[in-house]
Amino acid sequence: MAVATFGSTCSPASAQYIKNLNAEECSKEFPRAALAIKNKHYVDDYLDSFRTIKEAIEVVNEVKLVHSLGGFTLRHFLSNDAEVLEGICATPTLEPKSMDLERGDKSESVLGKKWIPRDDVFVYMLGLREDLEYIIAKDHIPTKGEIARVIMSMFDHLGFIAFFLVHGKILLQDTWAKGIEWDQRIPDDINARWQQWSNLFQQLDNLRIPRCYFRSPIPESFSGLQLHLFVDASESAYACAVYFRLETDTGTQVSLVGAKTKVAPLKTLSIPRLELKAAVLGVRLLNTIQNQHEFPICRRYCWSDSGTVLAWIRSDDHRRFHKFVGVRIGEILTSTVPSEWKWVPTKLNVADLATKWGTGPQLTMDNTWFQGPFFIHDSEDKWPQQRPSLPTVEELRPAHLHLVCSI
Repeated sequence: MAVATFGSTCSPASAQYIKNLNAEECSKEFPRAALAIKNKHYVDDYLDSFRTIKEAIEVVNEVKLVHSLGGFTLRHFLSNDAEVLEGICATPTLEPKSMDLERGDKSESVLGKKWIPRDDVFVYMLGLREDLEYIIAKDHIPTKGEIARVIMSMFDHLGFIAFFLVHGKILLQDTWAKGIEWDQRIPDDINARWQQWSNLFQQLDNLRIPRCYFRSPIPESFSGLQLHLFVDASESAYACAVYFRLETDTGTQVSLVGAKTKVAPLKTLSIPRLELKAAVLGVRLLNTIQNQHEFPICRRYCWSDSGTVLAWIRSDDHRRFHKFVGVRIGEILTSTVPSEWKWVPTKLNVADLATKWGTGPQLTMDNTWFQGPFFIHDSEDKWPQQRPSLPTVEELRPAHLHLVCSI
């Protein structure tokens, strides 16, 4: 074939292969550009970050050159610095950039995450088609299908507002548990919760999440960078959140890196088992964040308020446990060591915000979800040191029941 047909099943894979092959062939002459093309591209979008304006201009121009050698043309550049755009011969623009890279049609976007280059912040903008606006109207009782349409249209791939969105997913799960049909209007009790939750959409306009992890001036050294994982669970959901912590001459900087939430399964599980599932979810996110960043991590801390889960992790023989527990503990200990797991009081566990409604999510930048728990801003000697009375291994091992039947 002399021409790659657009729209064929193999076209995306072929385009990615040629993109990377072209970069590999130019890697000796343009090593930085080759790495950027292979590691900093998402389909046909190039996203990168640099410490200096000079470095940004040099690397981006090299990337454009390497792409041009393979017949690819990059365009529509955005940057938070006009000097960078001038250096790469791009037209400056102040228009917000949608971060919903997976969708071409954004006409049905309910909550789209956008980047404002001028302020270098992420924001969430509420935008509905005219024929969808009635769904969140106060006097409208939605159907289960309409609720699913709104919730599934929200884009939050990094989990910045996961502590808010998970409560909508819990609400949707409750409609399934009650056996409500797809086109059937939800009952009054669920509608009251829906109105309470959807009325918070407008408050999301107040959020201004910095794109950069660390405040200006950017620290010269990241040798003391730490990763802090917080996990928690309730009867409704389980969640995890990961933060960077860096001590600098100007103080301690803490920033939210990412978060994940899951709705608890309809099949009833004990709280310790849900806490264990939260720990597994957190370890997977922790590994992803560490592997996808180039920062050197000096220490990792995994915080949980579950004494049972901590006892399971610190046990000497995990093979004695029930398979449900043993398999998950094995996965946790594949990526972490028991000394990295610490106990934190429930009131200081930031992941608790995603698992319990309480008085409702606080959608402001002063929320500890965005700022990080207060105690990790202090020195380590002020962190929680108290240990709960952990159960013994014998107490944690489930009893084996033997049923004798006579015929």
